[in-house]
Amino acid sequence: MIAQRKFARKRRLTREQKQEEEMKWKKINEDIELKNEGVDCLLDSYGVYSVEVIGYLLAPLIGLFLMVFFKQTQIPENYGIQSNEIRYYTMFAVYMIPWSVVVDVFILNTQELIRGWRVYDYMAYQRYRFATRAHRWTLQSGRVDESISEELQTLDLLCFSSQYYFLIAIFSLGMLKSMFALTILLRSPKYNIFGDPMMPVIFVVMFLCCDTIKSILTKLANINVSYLGWHGLWVTKQLEGTVDDDIAAKLAIGEGRQADLEQERLELQALNSDRFRHRFLDRNRPWVLQHLVELLTPQSLQTMGPTGQPVAEYIRDVYNDIITMGEGARKPGD
Repeated sequence: MIAQRKFARKRRLTREQKQEEEMKWKKINEDIELKNEGVDCLLDSYGVYSVEVIGYLLAPLIGLFLMVFFKQTQIPENYGIQSNEIRYYTMFAVYMIPWSVVVDVFILNTQELIRGWRVYDYMAYQRYRFATRAHRWTLQSGRVDESISEELQTLDLLCFSSQYYFLIAIFSLGMLKSMFALTILLRSPKYNIFGDPMMPVIFVVMFLCCDTIKSILTKLANINVSYLGWHGLWVTKQLEGTVDDDIAAKLAIGEGRQADLEQERLELQALNSDRFRHRFLDRNRPWVLQHLVELLTPQSLQTMGPTGQPVAEYIRDVYNDIITMGEGARKPGD
């Protein structure tokens, strides 16, 4: 919109056009405010970090591949690396994994202190979400958090779980292997893939092999080994029937959770206070106003509100309070 406003032809706008342009700018400002105040920054940063972790783990595999196919890829030779030197690069990649993780711990802790991000609490919440999901494959849920930016909703839905890292790893390996295969084909002087009469047969055989391996792995993932406590890969707790066991385990360790219980009591007390509610509305005013229409239905407006008056009148009063709420205004109880 900045480029359009700067380079567009200057012309006089009507009142309706001015209002429409102001609404567009208002929506842009609200989106920027939501991204800065919400969990989007933390989600984006941790997403980049998780991809870097996958890179740490895949680096030794790349070194081993280049050791085995040294002459075919010709990649090390183009960089002046001898065949006996690849092992040192691979050993260095393995050696850097634990140290990189240790350094990342300090970096994440620094981000918590500087930016106020609750990284540990957020990841604990994501672990809980993944453990109590309704579907075995979490992407089948389809229910995303609409308060998060649209480009980050799928990332949040995956909860940074083992399924998320599985997807990142398998797609990364697939792209690397495709790149290596294309490199070998282009640098092979005696072989032309398009002139090989067996190329269609090779493609068919490879597709059949992939489907066969997929079927075998799917059956292995559904194997139930009761005496080992294995009920299948990524089976949800509802399917396992272990909800009662989790409740019993929480009750068993309840004696050592006095600090957590006190924290929960304080949080519940804060949620029931008018001061916390006013501050919540003040911080999340753009999102509340944007989604207020979606939260209200004709049936809900016909019921009675908490103050004894109709919900429509009660919502109208609350809406006016939100609209007139000034930046930094003091409310009763502050």
